Amino acid sequence: MLNKSPNQNQIKDLISLYNKKSFHQVIFKISDLLNLFPNSYLLFNIQGASYAGLKDFNSAIISYKKAINLNPSFADAHNNLGIIYKTKGDIKSAIRYFNKALKIKPKYAEALNNLGVAYKELGDFELALKNYNEALVIKPNYPEAINNIGNLLRDKGLFHEAIEKYNQTIFINPNFTDANFIDAYKNKCEVLEKL
Repeated sequence: MLNKSPNQNQIKDLISLYNKKSFHQVIFKISDLLNLFPNSYLLFNIQGASYAGLKDFNSAIISYKKAINLNPSFADAHNNLGIIYKTKGDIKSAIRYFNKALKIKPKYAEALNNLGVAYKELGDFELALKNYNEALVIKPNYPEAINNIGNLLRDKGLFHEAIEKYNQTIFINPNFTDANFIDAYKNKCEVLEKL
């Protein structure tokens, strides 16, 4: 019987290259691996992420949909597809895929946070806050969700409360170098200027 997916070392190598932002190299290696493992939903998911890294969103959508066709219960691919649709401005499709991810995996903090971001973009602050808070129930020190709550508070003119959330985000992990962490500092500075 043939394996449906590459071994762990092959996947680790791809993820290592992805983390180094060597997206073209990942896509090249995956094209070879797909000849051996044409039914690997994991390969299509990593391929989709690599295309997304290159901002080739249409190719990313195709790859994520192939992953979902091969494994409809793969919540990560649904969440990733939602991210792409949100990035492209198709918020309703994004919400649909985030909800599909949550139907498969109800305690998926990242999908809840992403759903909150999508609702915020639609102007539904209540649903956005509800989803951020649900993400924090699952993952209490989730800096992205805390920062996003800070953004909601800032947008409502609740600057002191927003600063508390930004400080909490920064306190959770002062060495966090993600763009969202930098956003927390930037957001805090913007709010301080308004006070």
